[in-house]
Amino acid sequence: MRFQHLRTPDDVWGPVVGRYSIVYAWAHVHQMLRFAFDDVNHAEGKDWFKPFVAAMCAWQEYQYRELLGMPPALEGSETETWKKALKLSFFMQYVLEGTRFPDLEWRERADGMVEEQFKETMSRLLTERAKTHQ
Repeated sequence: MRFQHLRTPDDVWGPVVGRYSIVYAWAHVHQMLRFAFDDVNHAEGKDWFKPFVAAMCAWQEYQYRELLGMPPALEGSETETWKKALKLSFFMQYVLEGTRFPDLEWRERADGMVEEQFKETMSRLLTERAKTHQ
């Protein structure tokens, strides 16, 4: 479908819902595989899957809002919202590394990772700014 053929909101909404359905199905297939291989936290309400999905949704929303020039949904100053969003994004790292309980690891280590990334980014930006003002 080409953009010039979009006539109704459903022409946009249909593909969005279709993609969501596919991704949702795959996420739950992987979730069921985790149960089959006993890769879960059996303490009630302590498994990491739902908090992970929520964190990834919030991270993606932050990125979309930034791309579209919209204000962030996260509260705080620009720096604080950037740090919160970055922290959410780090959850993925622990999942991809195969950490047994990625939510626990993320809660323990993400703040330090955010501060480290923030320092690196600020240093890089200040260096670039200094180069442009020479």
